Amino acid sequence: MLERIWRGWSMMEAGGSVLRRHPKLIVLPTMSFLVFLIVTVAVIIPAAAPYGGVEAFLDSVEAKTPQTWVVLFAIYFPSMLVIILCNAALVLCALDVFSGRRPSVLGGLVAALGRWPQILMWTF
Repeated sequence: MLERIWRGWSMMEAGGSVLRRHPKLIVLPTMSFLVFLIVTVAVIIPAAAPYGGVEAFLDSVEAKTPQTWVVLFAIYFPSMLVIILCNAALVLCALDVFSGRRPSVLGGLVAALGRWPQILMWTF
């Protein structure tokens, strides 16, 4: 167990060093965060209108109505798709760095899109 924690910590340090040496790659996690915020706001505000506002909609989340599940999936799926795509792109950029190649945000995204079926299935 301790070995797994140590390995995870080492990988996190290696990833941090990649971001320090190539700060332009911070665009990928930033992009995934912004997309999450945009999707959440774009889905929750219209979904909350029939309930009389966001607070009433959140009360319906506790009631777990079918409409609530649809709204939550409409937030979850596109957000997670972009988050996983950006994370995959960041990992592929880190692999480029570890292989001695110069990473690029566009190159990472293109490489991640080349794994589209796997990313789609991982999102589900």
